Amino acid sequence: MKLSHKLLIILLSFICLSLAVTVMLARWSFEQGFNEFLKSQERERLAKLSVQLVRDYQSNNEQWNGISLSLNSRLAPPHQRHRPPPPHMRDLSMPPPHEQARGVKTTLVSMTGEFITGDLMDENSHEHMVYPITYRGNSIALLISFTPDDQPSVIVESFLERQQTSILIIGAVSLSLCFLLALVVVPKMLAPFNTIANAIKQLSTGQYHQYTQLDNKDEFGVLMQQVNQLAATLESNEAMKKQWIADIAHELRTPLTVLSGELELIKLGVRQTTPEQIESFNQEVQRLSRLVEDLYQLSLDDMGQLSFHFANVDLAKIVNEQIRVGLVLAQAKGIEIDASHVTSVWISADTQRLSQLVMNLVVNSVSYTDAPGNMRIAVSQDDKFGIFSIEDTPPGVSREAQRLIFEPLYREDKARTSRQNGAGLGLSICQRIIKGHKGEMHVSSSELGGLCIEVKLPKQREQHV
Repeated sequence: MKLSHKLLIILLSFICLSLAVTVMLARWSFEQGFNEFLKSQERERLAKLSVQLVRDYQSNNEQWNGISLSLNSRLAPPHQRHRPPPPHMRDLSMPPPHEQARGVKTTLVSMTGEFITGDLMDENSHEHMVYPITYRGNSIALLISFTPDDQPSVIVESFLERQQTSILIIGAVSLSLCFLLALVVVPKMLAPFNTIANAIKQLSTGQYHQYTQLDNKDEFGVLMQQVNQLAATLESNEAMKKQWIADIAHELRTPLTVLSGELELIKLGVRQTTPEQIESFNQEVQRLSRLVEDLYQLSLDDMGQLSFHFANVDLAKIVNEQIRVGLVLAQAKGIEIDASHVTSVWISADTQRLSQLVMNLVVNSVSYTDAPGNMRIAVSQDDKFGIFSIEDTPPGVSREAQRLIFEPLYREDKARTSRQNGAGLGLSICQRIIKGHKGEMHVSSSELGGLCIEVKLPKQREQHV
């Protein structure tokens, strides 16, 4: 079922419920008001009748004998009792027409409840109203109007039925108008949704460059902004994916081209196989091996399969071991390493991954530092972390590029890119290892003029080996 149909059904259900409650409340309110109107009419009739009965009582020597509520004899003197009452008294002798239709009867009783005159009440009679008759400040009798239960109120019931029919007609007309209004409003309400759905459909077909503008200031507008941001992210990721493939192809093609060319020359007899030539082949093979291993490590992390085996290790010990390995590369290039600020700090880490992390950072610094140059390596701690930092001399990295150097295959298009010792995956792998240790890595400009990389890893309490 379409969303528009669901929304239409919900609106109509709500409208129907509201109308049903409104109709019931309107009918109840009308009946209550109508009953109050009938009571006020009856009270007025009894008041007028009471005035006339007091006159009869006074003219009859303050006795009730001979006084009647009958239409022909109640008000007239004895010699006129067979004549109809005067016109101004005819509405006092009987209930008004609507009360007659309801079967309202009237009886006169004493204050002790003894029947005097009027209609007799039986056990099926329903008392309607009691009105006291007062004479000279004292109550002398009671007028009681009542309705026998076995007499239907034809006129009143007919009137109420007509009113109920009118209310139902009004409700039906209102429902029809609301339905027509919903048919117009719902499509307009869902128009932004259809626009967003079309935009998402374009994204699913790979059309990331097409942005959709929606001027709504409501939730639809916010959702459209999020969709456009998603399109921008997907477009950026698609460009990075293409760049990744091109860079990987370039990194694989370079050593393969060198190997292929050298082997072709040897095959043609132009160049003889020498130890130097074999060493050149070995370097290119190692370069390929490192690239494949780095790609494998990144793929393991992407699949969530980069495993860690944590133990309590001395960060300074790992750093010193990797410095000894990197010192050979640094001395060959004319770079001095200052490791005088390395102090013992125990942390919880994977020894193999931690060694890989330190080695990648040391090799990266040696590779991208001009000779002659200097590197400064330090290990310290604070309350929560063991801290490893490495700084080097120029060239440096711009602030804009510092946040990008951890992207796979990234190289800044300036001084530090002229080195071709790696594929640009080392720092990306370092970032994955630090993330696996729940640590932090910060990059900034070094006081020495180059780059400063600071790594924070959660530490453990100091232990003695």
